[in-house]
Amino acid sequence: EIVFADGVYTNAAQSDVTAAVAIRGENGAGATKLVSTNFTNGAYLMRLYDARASVRGMTLQGPGFKARVNGQPIASYNNQWLAVNLVTGGLLADCVVTNFAGDYVVYCGNSAACVSNCLFTGNTQAGWHALAGGAEGSLYTHCRFLRNTLSGGNGVGVATGLLATMRIYFDIF
Repeated sequence: EIVFADGVYTNAAQSDVTAAVAIRGENGAGATKLVSTNFTNGAYLMRLYDARASVRGMTLQGPGFKARVNGQPIASYNNQWLAVNLVTGGLLADCVVTNFAGDYVVYCGNSAACVSNCLFTGNTQAGWHALAGGAEGSLYTHCRFLRNTLSGGNGVGVATGLLATMRIYFDIF
């Protein structure tokens, strides 16, 4: 288990979790913030490669929608600053996902992936697909989607694959 004490932490590169590790904020999402400073298009703040890995009780914050990087304009479909990819399963729970931009700011790579009790707020769906997505059988439960910008594509959620189904349960406020 990796426990982050209260505070703000920044990363400069994509973090890959390749073992059954539980990562959590000591006092929840209101006290622990992991901020992405990675400006590599299409990179995730974190990728989970073990179905037993989990991330809980943290605010995950992206660099936001950018009109320019290093003085160069970027098109919306190249504006991909992403949060978490549960590549081979795992759990993202009790987190706030904010200020990310792109297709699939959170993506569930297979049916062993679950996103539970997370708040998605202040994100921008800036591509052709959806704000959150996943493979057939992946699960989003008790998540809230508030004040996000959807610029086209498939809106909030979409499953991938032939005749795929993805279960998304919304809490309506």
